[in-house]
Amino acid sequence: NQFFTLVAPTGCRGRDAGLLLRCGLVYMPVQGVSDDQDICLRAIRCRAEENQSIVVVCSYYAPHAGLSEDVRCDFWSRLHAKLSLVCRALPGASLVLCGDSNLWLPELLVRELRSQDAAPLVQFRELLACFSLALANAPGVPTHSAGAALDLVAVSAGLSLSVPVVHGSSCCCELGVSCCPVLGSDHFLV
Repeated sequence: NQFFTLVAPTGCRGRDAGLLLRCGLVYMPVQGVSDDQDICLRAIRCRAEENQSIVVVCSYYAPHAGLSEDVRCDFWSRLHAKLSLVCRALPGASLVLCGDSNLWLPELLVRELRSQDAAPLVQFRELLACFSLALANAPGVPTHSAGAALDLVAVSAGLSLSVPVVHGSSCCCELGVSCCPVLGSDHFLV
């Protein structure tokens, strides 16, 4: 019995963007916005009482700190451009961004800002401001086995979302069954 379906760009090798969506959930690509190997977008229709709303979930994998500043900044520019297309294609849709930012945010875990994160971090913060997104991660909760909070969740202002739960390598949901797949990753499931 599979509880989740992996939704990922074609050719995904497991180190790229992708979403684990609960089986049975109706999702669709965003018209006119293609996935990249490092950016995956899906629109989900949500029913709230009498009206339907659309939430666009974006999974991303940002280049790591060992790559050049140009490569890292290009990624955040591409993500910004794709989110602009999403907002034009689906006006009024809420956004949920989740992924491996490969950024150290000093406000999440008390650490010094890495010099190689300075320019990409400016772009990340601009992206949050431009799309009225709020960081949902809880301060002090690492999402990586090395103790860093690299896996960030940001949501549209006004979107009701509880603080993301960081599961670690495995956990048990309320039903008493394993709800986390074996990921073989140094990142925890958020």
